[in-house]
Formats: sequence, structure tokens, C-alpha cells
Amino acid sequence: MSPDAPLTTAREALEAGDWPRARDGFEAALADEESPDALAGLGTALWWLQEADRSLELRERAYAAYRRPGRPGRHDARRGAAPRAQAVAQGVA
Repeated sequence: MSPDAPLTTAREALEAGDWPRARDGFEAALADEESPDALAGLGTALWWLQEADRSLELRERAYAAYRRPGRPGRHDARRGAAPRAQAVAQGVA
């Protein structure tokens, strides 16, 4: 199994609107390694599962992680973290 498998599965579940499966997948991905994508995805899944407080906390952590200096792509706002951070802040990621 690929190291990205839990994250890929979680993203697919999120796109399908399978919130419990998305939550489980993002939690599995975070158990392997904390990433802004997994934090944002889990925050989104939890939002739809009516866990607003935890959802917002995770999305804030994702935003901060996307904006962190030294993050790959951070130097190029057109392709790097800035568009993703903006999407998280606007609640669309």
C-alpha cells in the first residue's frame, strides 16, 4: 500500500460526500504524518458531521501549515501554498 493511500482514499470519500469514511481516512493519514491537506480534509469532513468546533480548529491549523515558511511551493504564490491557504480560509477546501 502506498504511503499516500489513506489520503487518496479520504479525498475520494470527501468528494463522494461519504463524511464518516473521509474522517476515518484523514485521521489515518494524520496518524502517519501531519500534513496541511490532511488537516484541511479532516476539518471539512468534520464540518459536515456537525463537529464545528473541532473542524474550525483543524482548518486553522491547516491554514497555518500552508502559510509556513519553507513549505514546498511556498515561494511561488501562484502554484504553492497561497491558493490552498486562501481556499481553506474561505471555507471551500
